Amino acid sequence: MSIKEVKEKTETVIPGEGEQSGEKNDKCVDAFSDAKVKKEIIKKLNKKEAKMADKKEEGQDQVKDPESVLSESAVTEDIKVAESCEVTTGETSSSEGNEDVDGITDQENSDKIKDVKNTPTITDGKQKPFHGKQEVKLPDGVETVPRNEEEIDITTIQNSETLLDVYLNVSDDYGQMHGDLDLEKAVMGFNLKHRNLTVASIQDPKQILKESTELIKRYIPVLNKSGHIAAGIMTKYGIRLGMIFDIQKIAVRKLHINWTDWYKDNHSSMSLRSAQDYMMLAKIPGIIKYAFLGKERLVEICRVLEDKTVKDPFKSYLENKGVVFNPQKIDYEKVKDARKHVDGIIAVIQIKKAEEKKDLQLNVDEKIVRKLVNMGIDINNTIIEKLFLLKEYNKDFNANTYLVDVIQKGGAEDKLFDKVKKIKSLSKLSGLINSNIKFIKENPDFRNQVGDNTMEALEDSVREIKALIQAT
Repeated sequence: MSIKEVKEKTETVIPGEGEQSGEKNDKCVDAFSDAKVKKEIIKKLNKKEAKMADKKEEGQDQVKDPESVLSESAVTEDIKVAESCEVTTGETSSSEGNEDVDGITDQENSDKIKDVKNTPTITDGKQKPFHGKQEVKLPDGVETVPRNEEEIDITTIQNSETLLDVYLNVSDDYGQMHGDLDLEKAVMGFNLKHRNLTVASIQDPKQILKESTELIKRYIPVLNKSGHIAAGIMTKYGIRLGMIFDIQKIAVRKLHINWTDWYKDNHSSMSLRSAQDYMMLAKIPGIIKYAFLGKERLVEICRVLEDKTVKDPFKSYLENKGVVFNPQKIDYEKVKDARKHVDGIIAVIQIKKAEEKKDLQLNVDEKIVRKLVNMGIDINNTIIEKLFLLKEYNKDFNANTYLVDVIQKGGAEDKLFDKVKKIKSLSKLSGLINSNIKFIKENPDFRNQVGDNTMEALEDSVREIKALIQAT
């Protein structure tokens, strides 16, 4: 019988609730149905274990070729599979070591086949088919049973080494990542103390608000700092990855192969666009020093760099914009300031890109935009689109005045914007009608779905709007 056939007769079990890893089973799984199978298993184990031992003695220091390594690991895997269940004959064994039909005693069985302590009991009374995957060995001291409400039963992910590794690192963190273990303990304690709080049961809401506010004021900066650090580190890793991709691209081109096709065939775990961003960054001299700013900021700035051949083009660009700092001597507060300065520059870049695309100049003062961003005001696409909408309606519209009076000072929104927005929506409505006309032409069977009342209402609305416009 082949090892493959042995595997096919092997069956796995599902962990029972409440059992911990390391507990010994009181029940054994009847993995094989006849005594001949058991005898053959033991013989194969003896031969393969002896063969592996001889190989180890003869050539411990020799380099093994890949095929022999794979073969040996397969043998080891087969032994583990066979060891994962006790071999029985279907007959009742006595404690005195009665001899089975094939002449092998129960005592000899226990010598040949190990009693696997971690084999859990069957929960549903049925054996589960073996699918060729073994449970990943848990680290010392790790149990499958959750220790608290924040943890899961590890048996649900134990077959995935990657998922298990990620989970254990996350579940075992009690403030190690951000570095303030006492603060994390205080946060967990506060939440645990008040986890069953309701409006009806709360005794001193003012005190709870005071304590929670103080805790949040301490917690948020720590989380923000930790997030920035993690993002910066990942950006640094990404730039190094981009360097590897750039090297690969040279080798691929030397072989006269299309880089895009080669990348998609060989690197499915990262999108080509993300790889290209990191490759672009990797080509900028000295860019890795600014990884703490994060990928998105670096990408936005590097796309508009005019001279990428100087010693430190990124630093030169920022200095030209009035942003001067030394990445080698900078504390966290200065890092936050640097990010704000860079975000202000990026906002200006986005406005200029929109001006080119729409062929319309807003003439926005860069200092005003950057000042607003430094104040914590996000000059996002929504605000930029609003500026263009008002400018398109009124050529005399002053974007700088609007930014200062409305965005910075929090002044009342000009009612003109709502009016302009409604007028602009007419063009969208016209496009929607044209789209429906095209649909009905291509799908004549749906014509009867449009009622006469709908058509009459549409005609009346169009006539009314037309009359109002012509009257002006």
